[in-house]
Amino acid sequence: MSPFARLSEEQREQIREIYEKNYIKLYQKAYGILNHSEDAEDVLHDSIIKLMEHYEKYQHLDNEKMTALCKTIVKNRSIDILRQRCRFVDRKEIETLWDKTEPDVYSHIKKKYEEEWFREELEILSQPLQEVVVLKYCYEYRNPEIAKILGVTLRTVEMRLERAKQRIRRETED
Repeated sequence: MSPFARLSEEQREQIREIYEKNYIKLYQKAYGILNHSEDAEDVLHDSIIKLMEHYEKYQHLDNEKMTALCKTIVKNRSIDILRQRCRFVDRKEIETLWDKTEPDVYSHIKKKYEEEWFREELEILSQPLQEVVVLKYCYEYRNPEIAKILGVTLRTVEMRLERAKQRIRRETED
């Protein structure tokens, strides 16, 4: 049974209102992260389906909190799409992306990625560190853009990048 069919007519109407009220904001958030209109649409629709699947948990939320929840779902799903894209990056594209990084630690990362070990390096990092590394070095976002995408401060992005570098350095020394 589809998530939509399980809902009462009143619940369906509430979700329609949420969707219509927040469509532009949510689309802009997804598009701002993905820079691709079809993917942004997919993320938006996937997020609404996810909301429908778990609506009974969230129906008590007021409009402001429901909007915040929807934005969080869209942001997380958009970042998931970015991660999936990073897994399928062409070798030539990797060379182009990594040529623009710092030569010390990131020359090592480039080599590892080309050997398909970079994915393992990412796995040792926590999710917040992975997010900034992927956005910075796979998609070439600037730190202020990353902060906006993730909804954190610029200082937080800088600290996460530094922690990721330190962790990778420690791992490469072993």
